[in-house]
Amino acid sequence: MLKMLHRCLQHHLPIDLIYMTSEQLITHRTVTLYVITEHEVKGYCHLRNSLRTFKLDGILAAYPTSVQSK
Repeated sequence: MLKMLHRCLQHHLPIDLIYMTSEQLITHRTVTLYVITEHEVKGYCHLRNSLRTFKLDGILAAYPTSVQSK
């Protein structure tokens, strides 16, 4: 998973995350990553329309965002 996160960061591609919050809620987020550290990722969350921080241990799954034409 970490390899995919780095690839999306390097190529400025959004990534879909299945994420468990600190309140144990599972959410689906599309994120454009800005920074990956040892314990977290930071990026623009398209659901919340703002910069957000996600703990790596809260990421349950990560996969490339599918592009849908309008």
